[in-house]
Amino acid sequence: FFHLPEDRLVARDALDKNLAVLSLTSQDRESGCFTESDLSTVGTIVDQWTMLHNLGRVPRYGLAMSSGASFLFFAHRTLKLNGMAVYSTPQSFLEADVETSKLIPTAFVSMLHDQPMASKIRTNHNELNRLGVSTQLFPVSPRPFTKALCSARLPELDVDDCHKMFDVLQQDFTHFLDQDGFLAEDMTSEEWQKWFQAVGLDSKSSGYYVTTGTLSGHSWVWAAMEQEIRTCQAIHGMSSEHHSSILEFLIATGDRGSTATGG
Repeated sequence: FFHLPEDRLVARDALDKNLAVLSLTSQDRESGCFTESDLSTVGTIVDQWTMLHNLGRVPRYGLAMSSGASFLFFAHRTLKLNGMAVYSTPQSFLEADVETSKLIPTAFVSMLHDQPMASKIRTNHNELNRLGVSTQLFPVSPRPFTKALCSARLPELDVDDCHKMFDVLQQDFTHFLDQDGFLAEDMTSEEWQKWFQAVGLDSKSSGYYVTTGTLSGHSWVWAAMEQEIRTCQAIHGMSSEHHSSILEFLIATGDRGSTATGG
C-alpha cells in the first residue's frame, strides 16, 4: 500500500489532516480482491486497532477502490463508518440499507475513460442526491505520462531509470504515447509489461526486486508503474486526484482526529 504512489499521496494528506491511517488487505492474497468473507476479520481488526490507539470514540471513514470499494457497501455498518469514498465500483447501497435509512455520506470517484463504469457511478451518485444523502462525484480525467511525473510519483527510483523508461518508450514503443504525452487508451497490460521488461527494471538484478506473493514475484516498481499507467489512462485504478477535496468532504461529516481506513 505505502509503495503504491497514488495510495500513499492520499495517505500522506490524511496524516497531514490529523487523521490516523489503517491500511487493510483481503484474505485472498492471490487475487487481492475483497469479498463478503472478509467482513468479520476486517471488522475485528478495525475495532482492535482503534481501541489499541485510543481511537474508539472518533468518527471512521473508509476509502477503497474496485473490490475494496464494493466491499465498503456491505461493510460500512460493521465498520461503523461515518462516511466513505469509493473508487471505480458500480456497487451501490444494499436495498436493506435504503429501506432502513442506513446510508452514510459517500464520495464517488470515477475514471472518465471507463465510460460504462462512469455512467453507473453517476447514476448511484444521483440516487443518493435524490434520497437526500450527502454525496459528491469526483471524475478523473486522463493525464500525460512524463518524466516529471515519474520522478514525482516514484522518488525512490533512480532519475536515470526514469529517463531510461522514456528513452525506450520513445525509441521502441512510440505507438504507446501520443504527441501530447498521453498513453494510448488501447494499450493492454501485456503491452506495457513488454515495455517495462525492455527497460530492465523488473529483473532480480535491478535492485528493485522483492519476493512477495502480493506482487506475484515482480519488482515493487512493477506494481507502482501498473498503478500509474492505469491512472494516466483514467480507465480503472486508484487516483490521488481530488484527494484533498475528498478528505475534506469526509472530515466535514465528523470531527477531526478520526480514523481513515484504506482498502
